[in-house]
Amino acid sequence: MKKVYDNLFFFKTLINSGSFSQASAVLGIAHTTISRQISQLEDQLGKKLITRSNKGIELTSAGRILYNSTLNHLESIEKVLDDVEGNISNLDDENIPIKIFLSIGFSYFFIYNIYPKLKEKFPNIKIELSTYTFNMMEREILKLKNFIQHFDICITEDLFFHAINPDHWNIVTRRSDIMKIFASKDYLKQYGEPKKLEDLKDHNCLYTNLWSKTRWNLLDDDNKEHSVVINGNFATDVLVQLRDLVRLGYGIGLLPEKYFDEPSEENYEIVNLLPEYKTRPFDTIVLTNIHAQDLEKTQQTGKAIKDICMEIFQRW
Repeated sequence: MKKVYDNLFFFKTLINSGSFSQASAVLGIAHTTISRQISQLEDQLGKKLITRSNKGIELTSAGRILYNSTLNHLESIEKVLDDVEGNISNLDDENIPIKIFLSIGFSYFFIYNIYPKLKEKFPNIKIELSTYTFNMMEREILKLKNFIQHFDICITEDLFFHAINPDHWNIVTRRSDIMKIFASKDYLKQYGEPKKLEDLKDHNCLYTNLWSKTRWNLLDDDNKEHSVVINGNFATDVLVQLRDLVRLGYGIGLLPEKYFDEPSEENYEIVNLLPEYKTRPFDTIVLTNIHAQDLEKTQQTGKAIKDICMEIFQRW
């Protein structure tokens, strides 16, 4: 059977090339070898398939029937073999990394909470993280729209969701959070506790670059909005840094409620100030690129990130 396929392959190449010399150049073998293969095929079929003339190679009636009948089948087999070869080369997880684009703040959460569990599930996984700051996103949003397309997974905030091309991305999961006002007992012991929003201007309010550096916009229990002036001496894109500074007693922070929900000795020292106030909900969204180089692995990784986040947030 293999011999028949080899002879058919030489026959197809010869006819497509138009001459023995051209077929020899395409295949990189002597034209006498090709001639021998064609003769063997004619012997197997008991029919003359080609004739030679001053114009080159011409098909006989039997040759034309054979060529037309087998051409599509041969091309299909060649395509299948090419696809299999490509898939085999992609089987090694270490060859193709999963490229993830996310905020520098969320990268801390990813490294300490998500990545260890990904390694448990996919021991050979290879990750490449690229991070952005909020200031960078605001300044370079048009450039980043094209830049983002080169990643397999994107984890972003709803504030920048308009940078995502819906034709390239699939939403895997989204998580809504609110922020509330927190301070440590040590800080309050030293500087006193604000009794109303207006008192915040007299405190060191640690703030994120995500929103205004001079105001916090908050909702009360009736969803009425309040804009309060703040002063502070520290800003960052990384919310967990603000959390740690609050725990260390350096100031008052507007932080995700989930940071302090989990029972722990550290959280016991944290107080939710003016608990009737909170921010509007904000979403963190996990997306996978539907044009990823290794789509199956990208989708598996995206689902694993979703499952890990759900487990963590349910625990919190």
